[in-house]
Amino acid sequence: MQRKKCSRDEFPELLSGGESQRLAGLTPGLWAELFESQRLPRPVDVAGRLKWRKSDIVEWIANLEPAQVAQAATINPPEVTS
Repeated sequence: MQRKKCSRDEFPELLSGGESQRLAGLTPGLWAELFESQRLPRPVDVAGRLKWRKSDIVEWIANLEPAQVAQAATINPPEVTS
């Protein structure tokens, strides 16, 4: 029995990290920091690859408060030495 290959078009709801990051308007570095600190929607594992549901990303963006956006940009601020 042959396996059916699935095309990307069959699962438009699932986004790669890069697609999700661009949809959210974040830099790759900030996306990585948010991912490592578990501040992003939970991804799903699809054959060993992490994917995000588009609806989860859109809802996450809609629920962000301006203060959360500012805080997200300063997760690991550089140390200030005097």
